[in-house]
Amino acid sequence: MKSQALVGIMDGPINCNHKELRGHCVSLRWEEMVPTKQVSLHGTHVAGIVSGKTKGIYKNSGVVGYQLFKMLGGPRGNYIWLGDMKTHTGKTLEEEAIIDGKLRGVTVMSQSYGNGPWVPASTIALWSRHRTMTFVRAGGNDGSYIIADAAIPDNVILVGAVNKNNKITSWSNAPGEEYKYHWVMAPGQSILSADENNGYIHMSGTSMSTPYVSGIVGELHDRYPQYRHNPVATKRIILTTATDLGAPGVDKLYGYGLVNRNRAVLTLGKITYTPPVVVPDRQAPQVQVSDRFALQFVPGPDGTLDVPNMKYSFTPEFSFKYLDWETPALSFQKKGFNFTMAYSRVEDQPEVYYTPMLSAGVSYFKEWDVSKKTQLAFDAEIPMFTFKGESRWDKEVMSYREDPTFQLMLKWKGTFN
Repeated sequence: MKSQALVGIMDGPINCNHKELRGHCVSLRWEEMVPTKQVSLHGTHVAGIVSGKTKGIYKNSGVVGYQLFKMLGGPRGNYIWLGDMKTHTGKTLEEEAIIDGKLRGVTVMSQSYGNGPWVPASTIALWSRHRTMTFVRAGGNDGSYIIADAAIPDNVILVGAVNKNNKITSWSNAPGEEYKYHWVMAPGQSILSADENNGYIHMSGTSMSTPYVSGIVGELHDRYPQYRHNPVATKRIILTTATDLGAPGVDKLYGYGLVNRNRAVLTLGKITYTPPVVVPDRQAPQVQVSDRFALQFVPGPDGTLDVPNMKYSFTPEFSFKYLDWETPALSFQKKGFNFTMAYSRVEDQPEVYYTPMLSAGVSYFKEWDVSKKTQLAFDAEIPMFTFKGESRWDKEVMSYREDPTFQLMLKWKGTFN
């Protein structure tokens, strides 16, 4: 298994030898309850939607399957729900799966099962006990509004199904007014994915919509590891970047609307991007190598001096330098005034194109002697902000342009006898 964010699939047993899943899938069972290895159509189909090599939403991502259903009549036959059965630890098998997932590095659990439109208190309590895990749960196929015994936790995303025309299907449950702020839609009608053998089959249901969203969450966690154990922020990104459907805004049929993978990835990229920082020359000691060339020691966030950056002065006022050995910048400074413009690149990501990011910042500093023992200083700054740059994925475009901010400080410094 690759060292990446893993998607847990709590479902029927998965055929991990399927050509869509081979090499990045493992299917686990509790041998006390299921002595012999099994496979199921449902579990394999769900896994293929998450990470199938040709059909998956996040192709080749790592998946860990947890068998919560014992198959009785073959891969497509009857089954018994095992999730509520307790193991020798005293915990239910459903909770054991979550605990094991955490140990393995699973950051999102895909749950394509439920109790129809009803979300019982025991399920809500389970989610609440594991707040560092993101859960993606099928909304159900009863054609009604869901009901819940308690508030839905902030680490849970509920999913409904749309058809090929992005309309809610006749059988998909809906959130209603009470749960619409936890709800997103995804394709769920006639979805082609792996079957239990080595072929393919079309299936429909919120069971198919759920792994679509789970795969996107896995991709976000893979691209941005700092979000792997932040389900609240993960959920916010998934919901708020969805494409609005139905009545304008968040509504009782569609929730936030259709999950938008590209916009979610681009939005998270913008959120995690920070413009370069300019440290005033008065705060950055430098060693003059020649009349025009100097090495400048820029303090890091903790105040320590890092490897020196290069600075080349064309004139006493105009210079070229690196802000962090990777970000070239032009700077003009005279009589306390400083203007800096920088050129930076965002680290490349698969399928996402970034233009160069152009940033600028302005500062002014002046100090006066009020007396022999006191000084007054005026410090004004427009911190570095991005004025040009964007990211693109297919037709989705995300501008990095920011509105500048400013800060003013008046400082008094003195000594007492």
